[in-house]
Amino acid sequence: MDTSFKKLLDKGIAMKRRAIFFVLTCMLSLALFFLQVLLAFPADDQLRPEIYQQRRTQLMAEWDSSSIAVLYSGDVKMRLADVAHRFRAENNFYYLTGCEAPSSALLLIPAGTLVRGETVREILFLRPQSGSYYGNATAHEEAPGFAGFSAVLPYDEFTDYLNTLLPESKTLYVSDWPTPAFIYDVLSGNKYFLENEGKKALKKKYPGLQIKSLTRQMMAMRCIKSPQELALMQRAIDITCDAFAEAARSAEPGMYEYELQAAIEYVYMRMGAEDKGFPCIIGSGANSLILHYDANRRQMQDGDMVVMDIGAEYHGYSADLSRTIPVNGRFSPAQKDIYRIVLNANRKVIEAVKPGVTIRDLDRLAQKLIAEGLLALGLIKEESQGRRFLPHGVSHALGLQVHDVGGGEPLTPGFVLTVEPGIYISPEFEGVDEKYWNIGIRIEDDVVVTETGCMVLTARAPKTIAGIEKLMKAKGIGNHPL
Repeated sequence: MDTSFKKLLDKGIAMKRRAIFFVLTCMLSLALFFLQVLLAFPADDQLRPEIYQQRRTQLMAEWDSSSIAVLYSGDVKMRLADVAHRFRAENNFYYLTGCEAPSSALLLIPAGTLVRGETVREILFLRPQSGSYYGNATAHEEAPGFAGFSAVLPYDEFTDYLNTLLPESKTLYVSDWPTPAFIYDVLSGNKYFLENEGKKALKKKYPGLQIKSLTRQMMAMRCIKSPQELALMQRAIDITCDAFAEAARSAEPGMYEYELQAAIEYVYMRMGAEDKGFPCIIGSGANSLILHYDANRRQMQDGDMVVMDIGAEYHGYSADLSRTIPVNGRFSPAQKDIYRIVLNANRKVIEAVKPGVTIRDLDRLAQKLIAEGLLALGLIKEESQGRRFLPHGVSHALGLQVHDVGGGEPLTPGFVLTVEPGIYISPEFEGVDEKYWNIGIRIEDDVVVTETGCMVLTARAPKTIAGIEKLMKAKGIGNHPL
């Protein structure tokens, strides 16, 4: 056998073996990840009590023994008269307790304090919910069990413990507004609506007391998602992807934007999401140019594009997905021109996500890619003009809220973020051909940073031109008459 041919053959075999090894390694890593997730959950997929306990222990580990912390779940907010909004606990309180009961407090004492003859370092204070008008009674009753508290006391006792501990404390850690105002209200009976007023009043009452925000500590903990959190986020994202698919199948000229919203929110509830992470954005025609349009009242016309920016909330965690579709199910040549530029930017920015990169780096890359596409199409004459077509950031953190904490620091494994480039073409833009007017397109995916890059969590939602057109050939629940 020719020596050069044998070397080439050996090299090919070696490359094939490396490829097989790489694939098997990836498959094993994914299998271990999902096994870890499955083992982390009880049957009802709530987080286990020890997870909340570990979070509280980790938080207190950085404080000295003269510190205490108070977090407040928040109050029921009224929509009008005696009609309340659905209660949602303050994020840091929820992260540390898993409790969704309104008007509840968490007290953390690193040095410990006596409760019924036993020294404890954490106390959850709950108001009775039975017979009350508002709140989540089930979450209230179950909170002590799944949050792992050894001391759960009636809320009426909170003031006594606080009055005992504060005079001996040098540092009071608080979650951000409304906690400082709430604490002073409890101690004095006065109502301080502004956070700064509450802090000033507390410092006057306790001159040696330092009041510090928990924001930085909580952000460091919350911005890196555990496998258990990622599983909850994946559930919220899967529900959202399925809701998008149902809306896309349902879309047709003559429908109203709110009919797509109805299809989306039906899927949310049908699949077990407790709420929306944010109001549905369903913008068609000129409304597709409004970044956070959520009136959703326009009748959609043949030839319109419609931006759907949606996200279900599941066990406190939010998804955030954007897809843009042609209402009639077929992209026009002009719509394809713009869509391809946005899709290219979406894909290449996702490819750039890896540890060490910053969100600012991703923003710059997205702007460059969008500008290059617009230059090639002749819609702009120089790269700097691209900014008016993409007037928003391309990414933000995602977690317990749709715009979650973190994002200024270099990315690290476990950080979840969005990638959402877009192009929005107003008739007011000088020199733009009329065929492109009122085309607004945004393509948004949720990704988690891994050791070597990232994993797309929203992959089940089609985003290619062919994939969307194929999806829209079927009928959805919005097409069935009532």
